[in-house]
Amino acid sequence: MTGNCPVFSRMRVGILGGGFLSWGGGIDFLRMLVDSLRLGAEGEDPDLVLLAWTPRRSMVRALLAPWYRWARGRYGPRGPAQLREALREHSTFLSQKWQTSEIVDTLGRDTPVLSYSEDADLDGLAQQHRIACLLPATRALSADVRTPWIGYVSDFQHRYLTHLFSPAEHELRRKIFHAMATCGRYLVMNSQRTRQDCVRFLCGDETRFVALPFGAAPQPDWLRQDHSLIDKYDLPERYFLVANQFWTHKNHKVAFDALRILRETPDASDVGIVCTGSTRDYRDGHYFPSLMQFIRESRLSDQVRILGFIPKRDQIEIMKNAIAVVQPTLFEGGPGGGALYDAVSLGVAGIVSDLPVNRELEATGAPIAFFEPSDARTLAALMLDRARNPTSRPEAQALIAQGEARRRAVGRVLWTTIRRAIGADLSRKPLVTTPCD
Repeated sequence: MTGNCPVFSRMRVGILGGGFLSWGGGIDFLRMLVDSLRLGAEGEDPDLVLLAWTPRRSMVRALLAPWYRWARGRYGPRGPAQLREALREHSTFLSQKWQTSEIVDTLGRDTPVLSYSEDADLDGLAQQHRIACLLPATRALSADVRTPWIGYVSDFQHRYLTHLFSPAEHELRRKIFHAMATCGRYLVMNSQRTRQDCVRFLCGDETRFVALPFGAAPQPDWLRQDHSLIDKYDLPERYFLVANQFWTHKNHKVAFDALRILRETPDASDVGIVCTGSTRDYRDGHYFPSLMQFIRESRLSDQVRILGFIPKRDQIEIMKNAIAVVQPTLFEGGPGGGALYDAVSLGVAGIVSDLPVNRELEATGAPIAFFEPSDARTLAALMLDRARNPTSRPEAQALIAQGEARRRAVGRVLWTTIRRAIGADLSRKPLVTTPCD
């Protein structure tokens, strides 16, 4: 390894699709990894392979059985039906039709796609295709896999918002993270805050916890104006965007409360809020109905548009035409979550809950304002300021250049980590020796 300029001889790296392939944010994350690996290779053309986990029908039943039991215990006889509906919307487990075509279109037609069902299959593919390293693993790979692998930790939400997790869910996440940390050569994550949590909750050798730099970058097509994508939604002329799933910890109510306050200001009484994302939270079936009741009681129905799941490109066009993106979340694993990731890549202003992880957005230089997540009045004041003083967005070429620079930085960190994982001395102590949580 030579500093920040690694030398490659067509090293083959396996990208583990896993659960990432079953939801839009996961596909975005994989695309970021692939773009970063290519840009961070400093002019080389690394050899990347996508490995898509395709479970057998019996495996699907075994995976879903404990969740069905949990849902029945929490929601009664309707529990499994609710869970099945949510899984059908969010996942491809039931249909087993993995979004390989979409991911290949996203990552490039030159990305080979290999399928496996069990770790023994994965090992065979890795050996047959001479794959030097696998990433990002969301669970500990078994000893059947001889190829070095790098794990991925999303967040420790179960340690901070414990009321949103059953004891069984909490224990499952704890076991998954500890197993990855014990068996993996390195773990990567999306923020310095999550890295600090790894050090705190997993202990072990903290040098093997690697926080990836903020890698937001626009797809070139995003920068093309296409109003036909949003004309069908009947949006307010001026609006803020909240692009979150309707999950309890996303804290939508404070945004609606701020809009209620903002309505009393004459020059902002026409401003609305547009929401995208699923309206189901399997952990709290009362959350979305309670928000609808608040909107009705606050007489905000004409100013709030709830669009549900919409195509990603439509969402991007809505974001580009928003005054700003409001992110009222109570917890995220990466700075600002997916909504601010896209907003920063497009040069769209953000108004974000003041959490330590979200403060990492300050390093981007993007137009970001912060508010205490329960303070609707401060949020309303920040929204009013943005409505009165819209921020100008950089030109398309500048946004592309900024995005490439960010992903090049991510790529350099990834390649350094890959090289170290391949050359790791397995006689050293494991990443985690004794659980500390």
